[in-house]
Amino acid sequence: MNRGIGTPSNGAGLNILVFSLFFLSGAFALIYEVSWVRAMSLQFGSTTLAVSTVLTLFMGGLALGAWLAGKMADRFTDPLARYGLIEIALAVYALLTPVLFRLVFPIFDQLGANAGSSLWGISIIRFLIAALLLLPPTILMGATLPVLSRFHVLRHGEGARGAGLLYGINTVGAVAGTLAVGFLLLPSIGLNRTIVFAGLGNLALGLTALIVGRRAARDRKLPDSVPLRAEAGKTTEETGTGIEHPADSDRTIVLAVAFTGFAALVCQVAWTRVLALVLGGSIYAFAVVLATFLAGLGAGAVVAAMVLKAAPSKARVVFYWLALSAAAALGLTFALFQYLPEWFRSLYWSWNLGTRSGAVLWVQFLLSGAVMLLPSLLMGGLFPAALRVFVRDPRQAGRRVGNLYAGNTVGTIIGAFAAGFVLIPLLGIRGSLLLAAAAQCLGGVLMVLPPGKGRWAFNPAGIGVAVALLVLLLTPPWHRQLMTSAMYRYANAYSDPGGTGLKNMLASQEQLLFYRDGLTSTVTVIRDLTSQHQSLYITGNGKIDGSSWSDMPTQRLSAHIPLLFHPAPQDVCVIGMGTGSSVGSAALHPEVGRVDVVEIESAMVEGARFFSDHNHDIHSNEKVNIHVSDGRLFLRLRPASYDVISSEPSNPWQAGSSDLFTVEFFELGARALREGGIFCQWVQIYGMSPENLKTIVRTFASVFPNSLLLSTIPDTDLLMVGFNGPLMLDISLAVERMEHPPIGEDLSDERVGINTFHDLAARFRMGPSDIRSYVGQGPLHTDDLPLIAYLAPRDLYTDTREENMRELARFSQGIGPGLRNIPGTPEQRRLFFETLAAAYRRFLPGGMEAEICDQLAREIP
Repeated sequence: MNRGIGTPSNGAGLNILVFSLFFLSGAFALIYEVSWVRAMSLQFGSTTLAVSTVLTLFMGGLALGAWLAGKMADRFTDPLARYGLIEIALAVYALLTPVLFRLVFPIFDQLGANAGSSLWGISIIRFLIAALLLLPPTILMGATLPVLSRFHVLRHGEGARGAGLLYGINTVGAVAGTLAVGFLLLPSIGLNRTIVFAGLGNLALGLTALIVGRRAARDRKLPDSVPLRAEAGKTTEETGTGIEHPADSDRTIVLAVAFTGFAALVCQVAWTRVLALVLGGSIYAFAVVLATFLAGLGAGAVVAAMVLKAAPSKARVVFYWLALSAAAALGLTFALFQYLPEWFRSLYWSWNLGTRSGAVLWVQFLLSGAVMLLPSLLMGGLFPAALRVFVRDPRQAGRRVGNLYAGNTVGTIIGAFAAGFVLIPLLGIRGSLLLAAAAQCLGGVLMVLPPGKGRWAFNPAGIGVAVALLVLLLTPPWHRQLMTSAMYRYANAYSDPGGTGLKNMLASQEQLLFYRDGLTSTVTVIRDLTSQHQSLYITGNGKIDGSSWSDMPTQRLSAHIPLLFHPAPQDVCVIGMGTGSSVGSAALHPEVGRVDVVEIESAMVEGARFFSDHNHDIHSNEKVNIHVSDGRLFLRLRPASYDVISSEPSNPWQAGSSDLFTVEFFELGARALREGGIFCQWVQIYGMSPENLKTIVRTFASVFPNSLLLSTIPDTDLLMVGFNGPLMLDISLAVERMEHPPIGEDLSDERVGINTFHDLAARFRMGPSDIRSYVGQGPLHTDDLPLIAYLAPRDLYTDTREENMRELARFSQGIGPGLRNIPGTPEQRRLFFETLAAAYRRFLPGGMEAEICDQLAREIP
């Protein structure tokens, strides 16, 4: 019995095997993508430009691979075996990744250092290095779909449905890979072992396909003439709209899938930003959002590919209505955005998230699904529908699948790049989603638009325009205060809105002064109308990153502590802008000639202008140089450049920020310091388990063994101060500098409350030996195994302040033991320690530090 091209030798079992292999291929591809993007972002920087460069090359390699493989695939008589060889080659590359990265990354360091501060120079070097590393494996990945589509042709005599199913199953496999890498592999075995695991899995997959494929090829001969399921030689196809389309309308079809691919990636980027406002920026939240999006696409693709088997002639209309329905669904889900903060708040209390941290993941999946599932399901069906239109001749399935996949991927590349760099900064999140809806409508119209004049049973273009206009007109405006209320962090503060609703309550308590959808986060500046001092807060995605009042001790001491004790500070670097108060305090020191501040988000730089009365107007200070860049990359390219570095990133439970608490980051800091330099690092004690806090301090001390630990706000913030050389505390020098009027006024401000050197010294908790006793033996937070990034989000709603304060108090002896040999008469020394004991009692009532100072005073003869 003739079954198209060839006869299956193993029945349904071979089909199941091939689909299973491609499912795993999709899983491994996402593991590689996440792992390689992370590895390169750590090296190249995590700015939007750096990450977009890596992702653009990744997707560009997929498109190039699909196009190249498509030109050859239709000649293969053993496509499954060829697919196996591709997967084996990919596995070998993955297993060689650690060696390749170690060889290539130093080249980037050398070339980047020579490029200096030239953004274009750094960008070109980064692009070339990333292309060298990423194009070979991604070209191999892109080649797999056209090659396996050829396999389906040889078994079933048609390629469109098989390619659609393969595409959908591969995407569903990507969901499994996303969940595996985000929730299991990286947290447990680390980055390098994750890549090796995927490489070994890919090797097994490739060997299986090679062995089975060669056996299947031996059992089958390709006939000279290929009987097609559809009539060969037909030059037109019936669309169901009353219009006949010439078979050469390929460019329009490719353009249609490019527009819908563009729209899909704009939506993904915008949805990620929306959900970061509601779910937070933890690594788990991002994994949930990506997995939900891919699940919708994959399920939609599988369903569409199966349904379209019965009605291939309707594929154009199906594509058209799917595209318009996806646009309408975008408008519908946008209308839900304003309810998400309230839903999160309600779920927080009804599911008791404060004590059940694991339930947060289910909330994240639930809210992500509410936003993305319907439109992504509809979008997922577009590519299989387009395949049914585009792949008219099974003998050309490989080439045409490759061309269409390449066109779709080019659209996604443009969408991902434009969304991050142009659309969201220019149009905002809402405007970007509306543009995506319009692109969906345009893609749908292009699919059914006739190349010439003709009678229409209905007007597809008119309906498409109508849908786009309705989405624009009916989509509600973005409620900025509500959407930036950061329920993911502050839900416990909104247990009872008092019957007025969150929107009205926020309006009565806060005044929104500044709002901007930046490249990496949404930044706001708000005035707290309920506070005594009408405090200002600057936030990133709603989470407070600095204030004009309560955070001032940490903000100012982050600059003053290292600068008061460094013998000759001239060049200073501050990582993280926030309110700009640390930068302004650093610039007060007359010895300092240059203050470089590195901030990854330009909107944060603009927001800090509202704090000019609190940060000494840094934007007009000639000493201050503002760099919008990644902190790691900035320090990497400037060895031995600074006397003092002060790092104040956002909380370590946030993805990206956690990379500024690793061994490798502190090593970069030590390398960027001159001999005798001082590195100061902020860390929180709230929402941080005692073991996680010890891990961060242990990590810092592993790079800076001569370290001090200070409290700036007893139940809130710590400073870790590391010396790139011997630990030097020159009291007379610090006292002299505190007498400089601008510095003295900055410290004696009522928000800081440091009037004397003893007040300052009372902030010191531990010296090097105390720190070693406190942290004990345990793991370090590294780039390869970023423990804190995965463990810290679990403590987000846990009140850990008292437990951490008790644990710190057990080992804190204060600064007294390090000052046993201070100069002066016995009476002067005795008075010094007695005064210091009094200062400790004011700042840390009941602490052991005061008792130790009293004991030191009594020991003086």
